[in-house]
Amino acid sequence: MKHSIYKKFSFEMAHVLRSAFSKECNNTIHGHSYKLGVKLTAPLNGGGMILDFKQFGMLIKNFVVDRLDHACWLHSGELLEAMKQIFPNGKFLYWSNKEPTAEVMATYIAVELGRLFNSDFHDKVDFELEITLWETEDSCAIVQVTKDDLITHLVSLNDCVV
Repeated sequence: MKHSIYKKFSFEMAHVLRSAFSKECNNTIHGHSYKLGVKLTAPLNGGGMILDFKQFGMLIKNFVVDRLDHACWLHSGELLEAMKQIFPNGKFLYWSNKEPTAEVMATYIAVELGRLFNSDFHDKVDFELEITLWETEDSCAIVQVTKDDLITHLVSLNDCVV
């Protein structure tokens, strides 16, 4: 039998895409009202839960949502440096020349939370994370990550500048 817990969040964020299909989104700063769903599947602890819902929510809010809310995710280090000069108090992210698509953002969130939960569980239990990131009302990216993926996946959060 598998047990899962799930929390929903929302945040506002802008990004710049170089390869967007629509002209109005291509090479322009534009934003979305994102909806984030986080599902954690893991064994129950001695208290009959995976994590307390409040603790689960606080971890996600503190380590992901607060970092992304009202930020602008950029696709290059050069653009990051230029934006910091123009907006010195701005909140910008840049991740290793990756396009800031919903899929890339969901991957970043999955790996960030996966590493956090892995350290929180002290490597004692296997777990699965499912991240659902809604960019618009009818379009989302879904990423699933397991504890083993964190060991073998070559995604490096050290390349993300916040």
